[in-house]
Amino acid sequence: MFTRSAPPQPPSPPASPGQVPAVAAPPAQAAAAEPVPFPQTAGRKPADSETVSVIGRDLTIMGTGLRIVTKGTLRVDGSVQGDVLGSTVVITQHGKVTGRVHAERVTIEGAVEGSVRGVEVSLAANSKVEGDIHHASLGIAQGASFDGRSRREADAGKLKPDLDVAAASGAAPEAGATNGAAAAPSSLTPAPAPSPATTG
Repeated sequence: MFTRSAPPQPPSPPASPGQVPAVAAPPAQAAAAEPVPFPQTAGRKPADSETVSVIGRDLTIMGTGLRIVTKGTLRVDGSVQGDVLGSTVVITQHGKVTGRVHAERVTIEGAVEGSVRGVEVSLAANSKVEGDIHHASLGIAQGASFDGRSRREADAGKLKPDLDVAAASGAAPEAGATNGAAAAPSSLTPAPAPSPATTG
């Protein structure tokens, strides 16, 4: 193998008294470094076709009978007053959902006021859930707050949301409904209180 050596450098003239000898400059650094691939979340690599949707911290979504449905991953950094369905739902420490959360994988770092359904449900430290959790696998970190009932489902298939039906009908499946069965749209506004009876 042939290697090419650098041409010899001419010797430097001797330094005169009181003059600092010249020092060779280090070789120039590469102009641009190679891009580093974005690290994947632990455990699962998302499919190429899977999308990630983000509800930002400064965003509040509300409405009567509101449902957000995605076939990919939904990350909630803001506030949602409605039902949330997806393949994976992550509610960050700044996120809050007032309504039902239904996904194959649910990670809660923030707050949920409503029922949670998922094959894998994880409550991080400092998370807060007020409602029942239907799951096949449930992890609760120390420091999490959970006020409700934990219901383990033997058939994990019943916990997977039918996202096609939910998106087409605009209805989130009720707790205990099987795949393909969607409930009638529900209203998030409370029913008016009955007026007091008057006696004559």
